Amino acid sequence: MTMLKDLASSISAGSLAAGILVSGLLFATGCSSDVVKTVSAEGTVTLDGNPLANAEVEFQPTDNSSPSYGKTDSSGHYELMFTADQAGAIVGEHKVRITTGGETEDENGNSTATEEVVPEKYNAQTELTATVEKGGGPYDFDLKTN
Repeated sequence: MTMLKDLASSISAGSLAAGILVSGLLFATGCSSDVVKTVSAEGTVTLDGNPLANAEVEFQPTDNSSPSYGKTDSSGHYELMFTADQAGAIVGEHKVRITTGGETEDENGNSTATEEVVPEKYNAQTELTATVEKGGGPYDFDLKTN
């Protein structure tokens, strides 16, 4: 009988210790909050000196962490979003891709292909980079077709 009490006691103590360990690991890995620090990142894109409207702008950190995206308006201005609810980009070095090609949907859900007018050296084979600073800032790109 004493052996059973000792065994029950050690199982209870082991279960409690395991529970505390699991709780501590969950807390330490950030289950309570997964917010990444970002800074404001916006700018203007031109192509051959003219505003580039409806272009997708992607800032991909060189450490391959999560990218930020934006879309230019009619004046070529964009503002990056890290998530649907969080504006900005992560501080550090980024590869930048700018594209106009792809599929778009109208208000009725109909897909339309859009022509790529941006040279590959700015999108698929990008040469563009940006250093996002702690203070954020404008990140302007003057693209050339030649």
